[in-house]
Amino acid sequence: MFEIKSEKQILGMLEPRKSVISNRTEIPELDGSYLSYVLGFKGMEITPDIVLFDYDEALRENRYLAGQSEEISERLWHIGASGQGDGWFMDRVEGFVLFFDHDQGDYLSLPQFESLKLAFLYRELENLLDVRDPAAGEVTLFKSAVNRLKPGLYGLYPFNYFEN
Repeated sequence: MFEIKSEKQILGMLEPRKSVISNRTEIPELDGSYLSYVLGFKGMEITPDIVLFDYDEALRENRYLAGQSEEISERLWHIGASGQGDGWFMDRVEGFVLFFDHDQGDYLSLPQFESLKLAFLYRELENLLDVRDPAAGEVTLFKSAVNRLKPGLYGLYPFNYFEN
């Protein structure tokens, strides 16, 4: 329970596009796993709060980002969103997937962005919540898994499923 999935496991859960995009001139040089996803798979909802953009939506969102903040758009690539206005971004240099809480307001600086493995932990939690309330030990395991990605991350993530 609450296993941190490998990239291969994650890609194995996705629905392929009808045709793989071969002309990738509009997509910057990014992490190979993400490029495999965006060029070869359909967009997907991981949880209702975590939606990965498909190729066309990623292009639209990143054009918008470039118009909002040149500094941020040069460093980050917008890959997804929540239904509440939050965003998921890939760091073009480090390859990390980062989260942006829209309650912070405008994109001002890189430290505002907080990790896609996190999304799949939340997916597991939501699947469990669809069946039953988790036991206290399961809540502890979930929080521990989130915090293994980055110490204190559970407390920073804005969707507070449980009291801290």
